[in-house]
Amino acid sequence: MVFYPPNTDVSVKVVQLDPLALYDENENGKISCAEARLHGIAPVLRAHAAYKFMNDANDDGVVCN
Repeated sequence: MVFYPPNTDVSVKVVQLDPLALYDENENGKISCAEARLHGIAPVLRAHAAYKFMNDANDDGVVCN
């Protein structure tokens, strides 16, 4: 039998996407509910990267519900 050492040259490429570049259609620095719906991400939860660019009026952690 031949044994080979485990491959330790595995590199992981992490790509961070800018939510404004993805979802801000009118480039105003904010993401509206219309834009969120257009891209299929509504309702937007607090954990979503786009959330901080949106207005959660009642601060319940969900926008566009």
